[in-house]
Amino acid sequence: MKTRKYSLFLGLALLALVLTLFSCGKGATENKLLGRWCRINLDNLDDSLRIEEWEFTGEDLVIHHHHAYDPADTAALSGMYVMNNYREFTVSGSVEDGWNADANGTWRIVKLKKGSLIIIRDEGGHGLTFKEFKKL
Repeated sequence: MKTRKYSLFLGLALLALVLTLFSCGKGATENKLLGRWCRINLDNLDDSLRIEEWEFTGEDLVIHHHHAYDPADTAALSGMYVMNNYREFTVSGSVEDGWNADANGTWRIVKLKKGSLIIIRDEGGHGLTFKEFKKL
């Protein structure tokens, strides 16, 4: 009888743990994603010029800051993002409003920790788009 109660208790505790982990995953990822991220120029790691920044506001809004080589010439364009699950989000914006269509699509989070963000997007048989950011 004790063994049955212990097994039942252990099973319920394990179920509660699994449900807690899966239910909190998406929200925890979004909290880490919030803020402003500067894209790293992987072709030239010494390049300190910020060409592209993404800002996740927490209001389902992503702001894409695109800098030309003249720092005074900056465009801040607004789009929307939705967390699909704890490892994936979808970005959308209107090209008519000036949004960069290259940012649209479903992005998979490869790494999100210690101020580092790496995302990829499947280009439907044409390869992957890879972006790496550091948190500002």
